[in-house]
Amino acid sequence: MKGYLCSASYLLLLSTLLAFGTVADKLQPGESLNVTQKITSSGDTFALGFFSSGNSTNRYVGIWYNKMKERTVIWVANRENPLTNSAGFLILSEDGNIKLFDGKKSVIWTSNVSVIGRNSTTAVLSDSGNFVLRRTTDHAVVWQSFDHPIGSFLPGMKLTLNIKTRQSIRIFSWKDVDDPTPGIFYAGIDPQTPRQMMVWRGSEPYWRDGVWETVVSAQVLQMQRNHVGYITTIANDEEISFLFTSSENSNIARYVLTPTGAIELESWDDSSEKWELLSSTKNNNCSVYGWCGPFGSCDNISLPTVCNCLKGFRPKYQQEWETGNWSGGCVREMNLDCGTKDEFRMLKRTKLPDISISLGTISAEACASECLSNCSCTAYSYTNVSGWGTWNCLIWVGDLIDLVENFNTEFNLNIRVAGPQLGTDPTYFDEEEEEEEERTLQADQPSDHEWSCVDDIY
Repeated sequence: MKGYLCSASYLLLLSTLLAFGTVADKLQPGESLNVTQKITSSGDTFALGFFSSGNSTNRYVGIWYNKMKERTVIWVANRENPLTNSAGFLILSEDGNIKLFDGKKSVIWTSNVSVIGRNSTTAVLSDSGNFVLRRTTDHAVVWQSFDHPIGSFLPGMKLTLNIKTRQSIRIFSWKDVDDPTPGIFYAGIDPQTPRQMMVWRGSEPYWRDGVWETVVSAQVLQMQRNHVGYITTIANDEEISFLFTSSENSNIARYVLTPTGAIELESWDDSSEKWELLSSTKNNNCSVYGWCGPFGSCDNISLPTVCNCLKGFRPKYQQEWETGNWSGGCVREMNLDCGTKDEFRMLKRTKLPDISISLGTISAEACASECLSNCSCTAYSYTNVSGWGTWNCLIWVGDLIDLVENFNTEFNLNIRVAGPQLGTDPTYFDEEEEEEEERTLQADQPSDHEWSCVDDIY
């Protein structure tokens, strides 16, 4: 075994393999698991061991719910390098790392952290489903599976983005429901505009959440009966985090990034012994990033899904637009003046476009003025929320992309148009609004709404 064990010591390690079956919730230095063994968490909720998926004979080390008849795997170690036969073992090695060896005595997966001192760690499977490697001297966490989410996002997990280094914790999909090898989708906090969650398909955006409003916020998820979960966003000068928690007596719940790129919230039903789907990001075509192209707006309540050009815009490719191919988007009917003659149209209750720029906490008048003073500014949004870590003013430069109207939000978007276009289409505002509301806005007047959804900064 290269650089690690000679033949004699390898035989010694094999002799330390634990007995067949279930063992305790931890691995001590030198202890191992073979392909027939597993460890279980202290409350018997989760198990860690070897498994095969579907009809494949490949073996993986993973974590699953221990009491469910149908195995639900929530984390996989060696998803890129499966064992191809029954030979292999997982060991807490002398250098403090967790390592997976194949039958050829080669390391095919490791926790790969720098740990000072021989036999200086313990690996414990917690009752939250987190496999944690701790230093024995100070009990500090040196590695944990929760920092490497695969497919499932459990209570206690968090997705993060380091503001300075742009390093992040993201969740990656399986290739297929029975194939844990890496899929093409991953999700996390958007490093380009760290006020929103994104799903990427390869390197391209696939789905985008609504813009967050504050640094610290929480969303209550009513799951079943009186059982609830919580989504919390927290940010400071160094890190933004997105945390999922649940109430003490809540049903088992998890988010899943599916092999098709949807984020689904599931709750376990003990009576039917099945996962119940509570919500999904794939509600309609408006969920697909940029479905209506630049300056196109996707109507979230129309059936079937319909794209509209923003008022003052027309389809870039009329023939394609009429056949339902809206990806080319829209272009202006009249060029901007790039001066004081330009004004704003308000689109209410909208999912704000991608790639926003925060101007911080300024007045509504200043927000509109800042946009007008920049020839490249195409829209702004203002909110009447105050307090630490909030933003009042966002602006957009260039194309407006991934815009959704009739969205479940109180955000309004003020779209820059040439002055002569204003007042020509009174139906632009929501029909339920009072008739005396101004059609022409030099500045968006703030509203007194309470914000309860997940929303943020920067």
